[in-house]
Amino acid sequence: MITKSSFINLILTLTFFVIISCSSNHDIVLESVSFTPEYFKNSLHFGEDEKSMYEKNRFLLDIGSIDTTSETPPIKVAYICVNHKQIQLD
Repeated sequence: MITKSSFINLILTLTFFVIISCSSNHDIVLESVSFTPEYFKNSLHFGEDEKSMYEKNRFLLDIGSIDTTSETPPIKVAYICVNHKQIQLD
């Protein structure tokens, strides 16, 4: 069973590796997440600053879960947008 803190550490590590893997392009553009599915229940947000998060609803990293069925536990996922490509980390 994955705890919440180990899941956050995993997501941050994967995010770091995604950013590093894009290092062939000298300009890494980290943008706000523009779209998440309606069945995505977010639990943690990371952004540039509090003002952009609360007033403009802009997040650089959105972490949450997708509830698939009542038979299986929710799938933990995160969304990030790097170099104009939205990526789902699960």
